[in-house]
Amino acid sequence: MKAAYHIQITTTALQSLISPRALEEVVRANLGQDGWEGLFFHPEFHFDESRFQVGENYLAAQRELAFSALIKGEHAPAWQAFGRLSHAAQDFYAHSNYVRLFLEVHPHRAPSQIDPMIPAILNDPRLHSGHVAWGWELIAYFLPSLAARLRDRIPANSHAGMNLDHPERGPLFDFALQAAIQRTVYEFRSLLEPLDTPARQLFCDLPE
Repeated sequence: MKAAYHIQITTTALQSLISPRALEEVVRANLGQDGWEGLFFHPEFHFDESRFQVGENYLAAQRELAFSALIKGEHAPAWQAFGRLSHAAQDFYAHSNYVRLFLEVHPHRAPSQIDPMIPAILNDPRLHSGHVAWGWELIAYFLPSLAARLRDRIPANSHAGMNLDHPERGPLFDFALQAAIQRTVYEFRSLLEPLDTPARQLFCDLPE
């Protein structure tokens, strides 16, 4: 997703759960995932190329980094790891066809009613995410007006063709946004659940 929406998602999900300085650090790390190196050489950063297991492994590694940092009493590395984790988890819904598969089963649901963790969809053999086509990505990034005129020529299975990164991509964007918010809260709770109270307080950084 575009940076503004990663900020919106992360802030909406976490602003009542962690301190402003913790949120600032999480958001900074979240946005740090974007960049050309990540787009073209690290599909796990964005759940691209249908590399879902690689993406899940990346999430697991970031969870472990955050967990280990908190056990050691270090909050900053935990916030940074969670920021990276949250970016990847959020992009899953914008870069895959999860939303489309959800609406096949629940065509009358509102965006706020999307369930981001339905096992049947997560294991559906039709689930896929976009292939990063260098040429089309460069056009979409640097020449968006030209990309809009050439929309019918963009490969449907490419990242440029199927992403839900911003509202101009159509009404499915709202579903991806809401799914990403819910997933961010889910990841927050999953990280904190096995921790003891001092470690949870360290991560949340809120007055007692």
